[in-house]
Amino acid sequence: MNRRRFTQIFGAHFLGSGLLVPRETIAQSQQERNFIFVFADGGWDPCTVFAPLFDNPHVDMLPDSEPMDIGDLRLVDSSMRPSVRDFFMHYGSDTVIFNGLDLETVSHERGKQIIMTGTTQGYDDWGAHIAHGSSNRNSHLIVSGPSFTTAYPDSIIRVGKRGQLRNLLKADDEASQMINRLGEQHVAQYLLNRTDGHIERFSDPFAKHFAQTHQKALQQQKRIMEEGPNINFDIDTNNVYGDCQDSFMMDLEVAISAMEAGLIRSAIVEDYGFCGWRWDTHYDLVEQSYHFELLFSGLNRLMEELHNRTDTQGVRLIEKTTVVVLSEMGRHPKLNYIGGKDHWPVTSMMVVGGLKGGRTVGAFDDQVVSGLIEPSTGELYAGGEKLTAEHVGATLLALADIDPASVTSASPIWSLLS
Repeated sequence: MNRRRFTQIFGAHFLGSGLLVPRETIAQSQQERNFIFVFADGGWDPCTVFAPLFDNPHVDMLPDSEPMDIGDLRLVDSSMRPSVRDFFMHYGSDTVIFNGLDLETVSHERGKQIIMTGTTQGYDDWGAHIAHGSSNRNSHLIVSGPSFTTAYPDSIIRVGKRGQLRNLLKADDEASQMINRLGEQHVAQYLLNRTDGHIERFSDPFAKHFAQTHQKALQQQKRIMEEGPNINFDIDTNNVYGDCQDSFMMDLEVAISAMEAGLIRSAIVEDYGFCGWRWDTHYDLVEQSYHFELLFSGLNRLMEELHNRTDTQGVRLIEKTTVVVLSEMGRHPKLNYIGGKDHWPVTSMMVVGGLKGGRTVGAFDDQVVSGLIEPSTGELYAGGEKLTAEHVGATLLALADIDPASVTSASPIWSLLS
């Protein structure tokens, strides 16, 4: 895709979506932290990597698994998952694992909503809040994966489940060929001038807000037309992992490139697992090993890309990016009659970068449910609380320089923050 086509189509996407609504910004440094969410769709088994519960009689561990200690992290190792070991050897000191995360549901959709928002009450997800709090008015890019927004639709850019935006970026659709570059500039300037002239004429607050929204969309289009060519959307569509091992890395390339150009603050990409089988392993639990190996192979490559690439100020992305890896539920501790594991409401989550890493917060108790913690420290405490998605979300918001109390009543785990 050439530079002209990117600016034409990507800018038009922002304008046409109607998502750019005026929003307040907060005072932050120019180097605000970015976030990439990697979502494992279907529900992973924490006991495959994050929870070495070998001594628990209520748990069936995979064969060819053994305990693995890397620093203070207690993990599960296997010859089938060398990329997991490699990842923690290189990035374990920057990683926080949350174990015993209680989502209180075994429904896929409710689990996604709870882990992404902390509630089922229809609130915006963590990515939308983080983008809304951007001092540079950057957005949350939905390449793939779950998204929940109510108050901040202006913070969201959607690529489309079938890659509609990517198809537009190829410039092979008829609509994108109906106007040339000069005509596009004339139309955009005319619309901007007309909107500027109408805003002050409206006395109705809703009408004025609508006009301001339109104005912001046009201004954002102009910004993207100026900055958009810095984004590399010339994605290598070859399967870099071999037959039946496609990865979320091709989707992540979209997110990394947009982040590199300074147009987004956060993004989410979904991982469907080995061969696109999803993580919902009711049958044959060994598939979890295939999924985790591919996931961590992609995460290793993601970290390399973040190390090698810089933002518009020349800062390496790895220095200012937090990677959040999560799934909507866990798997039952015991195997079912067909060798898989059914749904379980307690799970694990992983955050890489920005927090005080090399540690695990929370635990699975003897019944493989959430061990109680003291929320501010994250330490196990018999008189404490269950670890919830709200605790983790509040911690991410604080890391993003957003007041968690404006979003949730849960306390951040302050001991993880500098």
